[in-house]
Amino acid sequence: MIAIRTNPIYTEGFKRKILREIDSGELSIEGARRKYGIGGSMTIYRWRKKMLILPGSQKGGNEMEEDKRLSELLAENEALKKQLARQEMELTICKTMIEISENLKDPYVKKKIEEELSKRLVEKEEKPMEADTESESYAGITE
Repeated sequence: MIAIRTNPIYTEGFKRKILREIDSGELSIEGARRKYGIGGSMTIYRWRKKMLILPGSQKGGNEMEEDKRLSELLAENEALKKQLARQEMELTICKTMIEISENLKDPYVKKKIEEELSKRLVEKEEKPMEADTESESYAGITE
């Protein structure tokens, strides 16, 4: 009698579970093969390669949600970087203005700058959640 060898069919979920365990360091590839009875020394390597090149349209619901969440996080990260850069610029401007006001000989101009800066700080404390607009200008401070 001839023995016919059949190749088991593994579900996508099972493959992903194995790959997650390997990627997290819980198991080595060889350890996963032994634990789950996976034949063929290249099977898991092929799964990994296949999972990496799957186009988005063939991904399951969870992976599509993860991709969407990743895109949202990347966009949020970019927006926060821009906001940080804007606030760093504003801080530099404020520090420069304070430095200039400390070196001014005209007490009226110095006092006017200090008053305007104090006023703006109070306004910011009263409205901490309101977004700063880029149209704000510091040109009126020394008028």
